[in-house]
Amino acid sequence: MLEAETITIQGEILEEIKDVLERVESVLATLELLSDKEAMEGITEGLEDIKSGRTVRAGADEIKKLLE
Repeated sequence: MLEAETITIQGEILEEIKDVLERVESVLATLELLSDKEAMEGITEGLEDIKSGRTVRAGADEIKKLLE
């Protein structure tokens, strides 16, 4: 039979656990993307578009400037 117990965890340890879980989620999302053939084909096509000049790569700040 399980009895309810209270435990205390330092905030630093809790933050570290949260950080590790976020990294694990990121790795799993990356693996999921890498296993998706259609997504990988889309990424490959996008990179080819950038290389050929049909599309440009820009950050958020650059896009805002272009839209002004």
